[in-house]
Amino acid sequence: MAKKLVYNYVFTPGSAGAGTISFVGSYQVKTLLLITNVTTNEIIYSFADPTKGGTTSYSDDTNRTTITLTTDTSSMTSSDDLQIFVDDVMGMEIKANSTYQDPVEKMRVSNPQALIDTDFEYSLQSTKWESVQLQNNIPGIFQRANEPAFQGADVLSVNPIMTGGGGNIVVSSGTFSEYGRSGMTQELSGNYDDYNKYLACPFLIDYIGTQYAGAYFGSNGYFTFGGGSNYYWNMQQVDWPNFPGIKVFAADRRCYWLGHVTIGTAPNRTWIVRWEGTNYSPSLTASDGTNNMGSKIYEVRFFEGGTSMELHYVRNDGSNTSYYAAQDGPGPSTTNLATWSPSTNSSSPYTTGEMFSLSWGGSATSGLRVAVSSPPATPFAVGDPIILKNTKDPLYLDGAFLITNVNSTTEFDVVSRSPETYEGDQRTDYTTVYSGGFFTNASLSISSVEEIAGTTRARITFSSNHGLYVGSKIYVVDPSASGSWLGAFVVSRIYSDTAVEYTTDETTDYGSTATVSTGTTKVYARNEGISQHRYFDGGVQINPASNSPNAQIIRQTRKYFRYQSGKGIQFSTGVLFRPVYDVASTEILTNVYAAGTNEFYDVTCKTDQEHGFINATEYREGARIRVSGYTVTSGSNPYNGEFTVKAIVNRQRFTYSVPVDPANLPTDTSPGGIPKFEVIDWNDAVVRSGLFDDQNGIFFEHDGTYLYAVMRNSTEQMAGRIEVTQNSSTVVGTDTKFLTQLKEEDYIGIKGVSYIVTKIVDDTNLTISPDYKGITTSDIRFVKVNNIRVRQENFNVDPVNGTGPSGYIFNANKMQMLFIDYSWYGAGKVRWGMRTNDGEISYVHEERQNNRNTEAYMRTGNLPGRFEISSKSKNGKLLSAVDSSSTSVDIKEDEGELLPQKGTIVINNEYIEYNKGALVGNTRTLDFQTRNIGGLNALATASINDTWLSNNQNCSPSLSHWGVSVIMDGRYDGDKSYLFTAATQNAVSVSAGQTKALVSIRLAPSVDYGIPGFYGVRNLVNRSAITLDTIGLSCQGNVTIEMKINSESSVFDSDANWSKAPNGSIAQYMDHSNVPGTFVSGDVVGSFFGEGSFSWGYSNSSYEINAIREMGNSILGGPGVYPDGPDILTLYVINNGSSTASAYGRITWTEAQG
Repeated sequence: MAKKLVYNYVFTPGSAGAGTISFVGSYQVKTLLLITNVTTNEIIYSFADPTKGGTTSYSDDTNRTTITLTTDTSSMTSSDDLQIFVDDVMGMEIKANSTYQDPVEKMRVSNPQALIDTDFEYSLQSTKWESVQLQNNIPGIFQRANEPAFQGADVLSVNPIMTGGGGNIVVSSGTFSEYGRSGMTQELSGNYDDYNKYLACPFLIDYIGTQYAGAYFGSNGYFTFGGGSNYYWNMQQVDWPNFPGIKVFAADRRCYWLGHVTIGTAPNRTWIVRWEGTNYSPSLTASDGTNNMGSKIYEVRFFEGGTSMELHYVRNDGSNTSYYAAQDGPGPSTTNLATWSPSTNSSSPYTTGEMFSLSWGGSATSGLRVAVSSPPATPFAVGDPIILKNTKDPLYLDGAFLITNVNSTTEFDVVSRSPETYEGDQRTDYTTVYSGGFFTNASLSISSVEEIAGTTRARITFSSNHGLYVGSKIYVVDPSASGSWLGAFVVSRIYSDTAVEYTTDETTDYGSTATVSTGTTKVYARNEGISQHRYFDGGVQINPASNSPNAQIIRQTRKYFRYQSGKGIQFSTGVLFRPVYDVASTEILTNVYAAGTNEFYDVTCKTDQEHGFINATEYREGARIRVSGYTVTSGSNPYNGEFTVKAIVNRQRFTYSVPVDPANLPTDTSPGGIPKFEVIDWNDAVVRSGLFDDQNGIFFEHDGTYLYAVMRNSTEQMAGRIEVTQNSSTVVGTDTKFLTQLKEEDYIGIKGVSYIVTKIVDDTNLTISPDYKGITTSDIRFVKVNNIRVRQENFNVDPVNGTGPSGYIFNANKMQMLFIDYSWYGAGKVRWGMRTNDGEISYVHEERQNNRNTEAYMRTGNLPGRFEISSKSKNGKLLSAVDSSSTSVDIKEDEGELLPQKGTIVINNEYIEYNKGALVGNTRTLDFQTRNIGGLNALATASINDTWLSNNQNCSPSLSHWGVSVIMDGRYDGDKSYLFTAATQNAVSVSAGQTKALVSIRLAPSVDYGIPGFYGVRNLVNRSAITLDTIGLSCQGNVTIEMKINSESSVFDSDANWSKAPNGSIAQYMDHSNVPGTFVSGDVVGSFFGEGSFSWGYSNSSYEINAIREMGNSILGGPGVYPDGPDILTLYVINNGSSTASAYGRITWTEAQG
């Protein structure tokens, strides 16, 4: 026997016979020793005192013992510190600490075998790792595996060009109207010199492709977005002040009155701001009566969902030269985006009554024209994807684009994503151009695209439920059409379940509603996530670069690590869950300070990386940050601390407010030091690290607030059978129970592929994303993907909050060394751990699966390593119905507890702003504030048990990771199996100097029962591996044999060309003596000279190729060539002689699961 101290417990005080304590493990009364409340210094259980006894009960489901105390503990609290001693009946064994045992509880004394060991000192290691970006589970563009196509000197130029609309501001005159002070909310009244006032708009303002939650209105006749300025001189200088903005009559001015009003209803509201002032010197003019207005007055009107604004000049006395211009802020441009010349009136009351409309397009500021040295193997074409890297502006110009125009065989145009205008060549010596392709599931099936009269919007009608959100990024392409409706856009309105609207690049309203799409129009998800090499510290940083719901970036090992029974697998890595960014530059805005009313300074920071923030609004709280490292030369230092993001300028600059002490205002407004900021909280996004894929696995998860240990499985089969149709999002059930077994945002598995549920119509009808891409089929089963999440405070070994055995306090903003290990057998044990105090490895949570489940806890023990970020929305079921007159809705508190106090939810595609209302038991009321801000064609109705979604994303977080190791405890023992061979049936004739393909092999895209099949035919995506053994050549002539991985050819696209490999293999091969083709690209992974022969005979040669990596499948699987399907290895023969040669070829391999 051995005395043991229990650290993790749940104490529920109560009267005698009612108070309980529960903790992990199975214990009987005779094994309990002593329990003391060390907070109150009272013994509450003693084995030797019958008045302080109790009873025990054990739950096998939770593996917890509950003690019911006879002691009255009702005066105590659940947070009291208890000292619990038990007799550990296993204590007579000599048992090593869990760190020194593997997951099957064998001592770690044998040498482990590394299944992968990667560090990222020099690269992202693309032969071992793959990245993919998704938007509501919809993939977009991929970079071809065998690239770059052009690099260095082969890239001649990357020059900016102006595109139609796209931020090229068009100024036109229109009808003047004055709203006036009456009915406005007054913000300023008095004499304000060199002052800035931030006003929040009730909706997001689009200005040249970037959205802002409000604007800074300066006393010097201009307003800016994202931050304010102290400037009042040199107004003729472009980008002065250093923010995007409008110079209405900018010069040295004074403001005397400022107010605003919102008119109309969502989604068509107008926000009007009125500014009144004078030149710097004159006092207010009194000749206009009692209103005491200034000689310079304007009103600006912003339109919800629009890409224009109106400037109404009420008065303009013309004195003290003014500057009238629109600018893009801190860009490389040296010219304004637009200028205009309003009229003046030097006679009191200085009325001019003039309106100017400023309009821009909905996508970006400019295009890019790329020139290369020679034509590519596959000619450039409109609508083709292209990827640029290492330009002068990697934040905006590095990434995936679509070709919008082809000027010659060596020159093409793309639309940039930048709100900036550029001047001069954006090429560097390291600029590279990659060709790309679209994933099989990328195209969204559409019925039409039409321009909407009276707007600059276009409406896409889809063939079925689209599954998109406001803020989703899309491409609209058509190689046979042209117009401002084509390009890269953002969804601005959800019109219905099957239609969305986006703002085009048109700068004037369409005169009529007209269909513009053709039979070749396509719509794709536009995913802009990035994987960056942290070459300065040998790591990798990933970011989905989107704040729309369900934006996702995945970085995963190419290899699925093969589990072997009786052994454990351990995953370890270094990871940073919450991002920390260096501050590149700082601007302090002091003139927002007003004693007693606004005792703050505004700080605008610039980072080298993309910060991922979104504008804070009344109904979208800003992300919280912790700032450190600022130093001052004198006075107080308010710049370090915890703050909330207020506004963004662009993807690198953001603004937050710092409280200052009126009695001790800072004297140093140019702080020094080495500042950095940590993101310490966000909404509706998770970062993950571990061994997992879309359907199974084990991982750590952080949601910005809490750490979780998570198990994922896809073994739960849903009731009934379903029918699915190729290229449709509709799923039809028979005897199914969709309403009670599923909710929107759940993932389900159909034919081995994961789909997200976008809408549940009733018990037998739902829609999914992406569209189903397998073969049309019926009467099939499907499974639900479940995530079993345990929050940090409930970890059953050590909650790593300072109260556990290690005393360690987990900090998500500091690098952590993580460990996960497991045994499978279908009922094994899983452990999560990390390095804790003194650098020791401590396991923090474990889950046993024996005596608990009726089926395997995961479908497979073969898992990949993976890092992932997802802007996953919180969601739940409605407890009350909603109709067009509803002003509130009830939800479960345990589903909505992490919703912000004020925010936005989505119910059946209607976006609704809410305040949290009353809480009664587990029922939380959400009080509606503004309905239909997303532009639905009619207010939504919903029934009890329909799904609500949170739409409160405020940060697209980054995740950084360093070296990754996956090891097996004890060596990996390969099973003896067959050697599988694919060979040419006939000799292939090769002319002098010619190259011919002999044979190709790949994993079959799908499999079950050991039977290989094409994509979507069998019930599982093939995640096995081909281990290459040898190649053989029988040739006549002087030849070279060459192997290439992932060549491209149209012959690979036809299922009929692939044959099943023999003898129980789950691979396929293609005999090019029977299926010839034209092949391009491919990485050469081996090359050998064939043994020479005479013209009358053949020579035979064999070469070992087991040094080449295993061949596998891609993250998403698919019918094509990696990354749109499995790796394909092709064996080629090259005729080095002067006469025709002929050859036979073979490839031999083994399979772990063949």
